[in-house]
Amino acid sequence: MDKLALTAVASAIACCGSASYGAEETATSLDTVVVNADRQQTPRNESASPVRVVTRTQIESLPVKDVTEALAGLPNVNIRRSGGPDGEPSVGLYGISAQPRSSSSTTLAIDGVPLNNGMFPEASLNVLPMSLVERVELVQGPASAAYGNNAKLGVVNLVTRRPSQFGGEAYGSVARWNTNEVGGSIGGGFGGGGRYLLGYDRRRTDGHLQPSDRADFSNSALQNVAAFADKAFGALILSAAYVRYEWDRTNPSYLVQPGTPAASNPVGTPSATFENGRREHLHVGAAYQFTPAFSGELVYTHNTFDEQTRFNAAYGTPSGFGSTNPTDQATVSNGLIAKGTWETARNLLTFGFERQLGELEDRVTGARTRGQTNGWFVQDRYRAFDNQLVLSAGYRYDKFSFYDEASSSPKLGFVWKPAGLPWLVRGNVARAFSAPSFNQLFGSFGNPKLVATTFDLQELGVEFRPAQNATIGATIFATSTTNPIFPRPRNQNPICAPGAGNCFVNVPGDLKTRGMTLDFRWAPTRAWTLGGSYTYLDPEENTFATSANVFKLDTTYRSGPWTASATLRRETGRYFQDNHASPFPNFTVIDAALRYRANKSLTLSLIVENLTNETYATTQIVSTNAAFPALPIMRPERYATLRADYRF
Repeated sequence: MDKLALTAVASAIACCGSASYGAEETATSLDTVVVNADRQQTPRNESASPVRVVTRTQIESLPVKDVTEALAGLPNVNIRRSGGPDGEPSVGLYGISAQPRSSSSTTLAIDGVPLNNGMFPEASLNVLPMSLVERVELVQGPASAAYGNNAKLGVVNLVTRRPSQFGGEAYGSVARWNTNEVGGSIGGGFGGGGRYLLGYDRRRTDGHLQPSDRADFSNSALQNVAAFADKAFGALILSAAYVRYEWDRTNPSYLVQPGTPAASNPVGTPSATFENGRREHLHVGAAYQFTPAFSGELVYTHNTFDEQTRFNAAYGTPSGFGSTNPTDQATVSNGLIAKGTWETARNLLTFGFERQLGELEDRVTGARTRGQTNGWFVQDRYRAFDNQLVLSAGYRYDKFSFYDEASSSPKLGFVWKPAGLPWLVRGNVARAFSAPSFNQLFGSFGNPKLVATTFDLQELGVEFRPAQNATIGATIFATSTTNPIFPRPRNQNPICAPGAGNCFVNVPGDLKTRGMTLDFRWAPTRAWTLGGSYTYLDPEENTFATSANVFKLDTTYRSGPWTASATLRRETGRYFQDNHASPFPNFTVIDAALRYRANKSLTLSLIVENLTNETYATTQIVSTNAAFPALPIMRPERYATLRADYRF
């Protein structure tokens, strides 16, 4: 395969090192692994931003069943899942928690191609069958200089598998509360370079959501279909991908608050929430190597999001007292991304243009809104002093047809790695000048009076490798957010249109977070792997739900056909919305897994979640009616999953 092929597929085979699960990222290979950061393929130890990864080996060893659980074990990552095993999660970083589907906070990408943008903010970590994921890559810190309006907190990149010959797998699992999963995948390689990959997954459960003080659960059904292909034709590589994700949930009346007057919600009144929707992504790309130093890529993207929520309670929702109107909207986005790369021994320059056309239809009000964005970006990485010093810089400028103010996002960074010494220092200063997303302006909670949010990050970190099988890292950071956008009750904000429920508003002031992260990885023997992290956070006022102290530990032991593993997460000093004291106590949760490989094809697994059976809140429904408190959504009790995987 020529240089073009290696360059074009780099985003699909990229892996990274620091503070990841597993021993394979603790040796000298850390100096040579390639990461996909800021739309550049660069050695991991030359990235100014912290880059974390969960590899396929770790996914198959630890008690990890989906992307959400894979990310939950990483340092400085706060995962809030709305209830049980199939809840829609949100990714929080630096003490700033996004809402589920991460509206305009985190970019979700597949093989480096973004699925969400300023026109199309919705992103779900459930979008891809886990059997297709080779590794999960997380670039922490503002990536708006490369990806634009939606990458305020970072980028989650799902790297898909690249089979070289025909093969596949089929799997199934059963668990408590009628929870089951079936799926499989097939794939192979093309002669001359390339691959094809297809996958299907279906999950069902009656234990999706457990409200506080309720014995009943809600049900959930998720379904994924995905297909990928790329093929090399000399200096040209063509690629295509299609992903479809569907969900259907019925929840009990958890939205009816405790203490609701009987006249408003009489005993026996049917009360439930119905939610269903689908998410589709398509991209088609071409890459060409014009000269040994210069290559170009062109990608067309298509995204759709369609969701409906209905209430049949006489009372309605706590955020919309007495209202039972559904949320029913659809968003469509079509985009074109062009990128050029010029690379020499010292310098790596990428530059490009992105155009997005979008339409949002609100079926409740009958409103239809169209718009477009145009973004220009440039990134440069320069090596100096015999590659001991790496300097990086980036800038992006976005202009919107539906919003008057342009978005300007700069970034500067460095890495100092003295030759012959087992340590490096990295620093990063970045700004995400983030205009309100299409959905925040015109969606169900929309407010066309919103102004842009400015998010600044200053970060300094060090990595030290005292031995070939051990790494230690430390990072300090400070953030500042001007005019942050939060949902607030309409009846308390005159700038919102009249009516029940919430709308997005700018919270005045300069809100800050400060903190530090310590992490380590150690493989004392070939059988044992140990690791963990501690994150301290002072969120001041810029938070929704996170904790002052977060401890994470994981361990894996391998012996012959057996693999045993466990993860622990403890959170203390929990914060609530806007730094209000949390009504929920500290908690410790332990998950464990035992796997037996019967032969080269069949693997049997037992995964026990919430081993201590501790009851704690995963998130909370925020009441916007002063008469009712916030309602905690509890993690389901201890439960075990039996799973069988067959590979061919």
